[in-house]
Amino acid sequence: MIPLTIIVDPLGGWLALGFILIFAVKAILAAVGGDVDADFDGDVDVDVDVDSDGFGFSTSDFLSLKGFLNFGVGFCSSWALFGLTGWYAVLAVFVGLVTMILLLLAYRACMKLDSHIVVEKPSDLMYRIGTVYIVTDAAVILQLSHNGRIDEIMTTPDEGCKISDFKVGEFAFISKVETPSETSVRFYSKPYTSSTNISSNSNENN
Repeated sequence: MIPLTIIVDPLGGWLALGFILIFAVKAILAAVGGDVDADFDGDVDVDVDVDSDGFGFSTSDFLSLKGFLNFGVGFCSSWALFGLTGWYAVLAVFVGLVTMILLLLAYRACMKLDSHIVVEKPSDLMYRIGTVYIVTDAAVILQLSHNGRIDEIMTTPDEGCKISDFKVGEFAFISKVETPSETSVRFYSKPYTSSTNISSNSNENN
């Protein structure tokens, strides 16, 4: 058992413990197929992975909840052991970045080993139904089936819809997909109810 005397800053230690516990929960959820990640940037553009094997990670991974947790594990662990005074603050940032990259690489390797991963194009999400997870002032985040798992996809209300039309816990579907560039895609959504009439060719997943 690691002696508590090596903990220089108890606050950093508690935060590190919190990040490690959250990371452990996400790892367990990923193992049973329930991992959820929010991979998007501030412009409501979701980066498309351009890795040829379909299992790489893009810059959006570093800005996602997954990347934040990975960084927090390394940063807070270094903070707990060495504090944040002087060069130790720089060391904590460095350890956080290294930890984030290593864990993302490990995650990528695990994805390659998973024979059940289904690689989908952004257009495959057209008409797919998901649950409204978060509603912000300008965007709606849906939880839906993507690449064989449950992902969080940031969307913009489609024409004729308002933010107030979306309620957390209710259903919505991808109504339009745009590709502003070769490496990004923008999703639009509309609320979904049992009476909603969408394309018969829809790829529905509740």
